Amino acid sequence: MLDFLKQQFVEVVPKGGLHICFAIACTLSMASPARAGEALGWQAGEVVLKLGSGAVLFNSSARIKVAGNEVPGGNARLSDGVTATGELEYFPTRNVSIAAIFGIPLNSTGRGAGSLAALGELGRVKYGIGGLVARYHVNADRRLSPYLGAGVARFLSFSTRDGAVSGLKIGSAWGPAVQAGADLH
Repeated sequence: MLDFLKQQFVEVVPKGGLHICFAIACTLSMASPARAGEALGWQAGEVVLKLGSGAVLFNSSARIKVAGNEVPGGNARLSDGVTATGELEYFPTRNVSIAAIFGIPLNSTGRGAGSLAALGELGRVKYGIGGLVARYHVNADRRLSPYLGAGVARFLSFSTRDGAVSGLKIGSAWGPAVQAGADLH
């Protein structure tokens, strides 16, 4: 059975003030086909694989240091990205699920802002985002089943490339994840 997940949001707030909104839109779920007379919705014990696309939207800020001293008014902005995403979701009960969220790694460009705007491209980072979320599904036996979720997310910095900044370092970080969405059965 193919179901369309209308929209879900995961917010990740890693250390250092970086804020990421991870929006998954147009996600497909694949599960065993429904049989005549079966109730709608997911059942206890089911595992669901959801595939789709996700947008990573940065609301970033940074403390820029040169020779150990913070640059007054210096800031940085990271470019947003879109990637293929997936989820592996397990239902211990009909109304509760646990989902592992993953995506194909992305590249983002960091640009100077504030007093560093004239520097242009500061560098690039290759990163991925993953998470583990527990969800409560309302009306799990209906055609449209909204849910709310909370958990943890991880911003994984795989590699960086210098631009105007040499020795660029962008670290991985943990943060909280919140999610809202709906399954259409």
